Amino acid sequence: MKIQLDDKHFLNSDPYCYWITCVVKSKEGKPYEKRVSGYAATFGDAVNSFIEKTIKQSSSENIRLLREEIENLKCEVMEWRCNIEFD
Repeated sequence: MKIQLDDKHFLNSDPYCYWITCVVKSKEGKPYEKRVSGYAATFGDAVNSFIEKTIKQSSSENIRLLREEIENLKCEVMEWRCNIEFD
């Protein structure tokens, strides 16, 4: 299964796990998908993995910039929630 979360993020799954990918461009300008979360047993765990991985890869040099980055990340993830229709 592959569900679009926003303009560049996708939720992927197989019978065993979930993971999140992001469309990025190569140096040549060609778009490709990059895995941006770990493999997880649930959608929620995949989102948590995405958040943790994004924070760990942050290049923020002070706590104020890191806080802003985390707040932006929270907003981005909350938009996914609004984009997914639940039955």
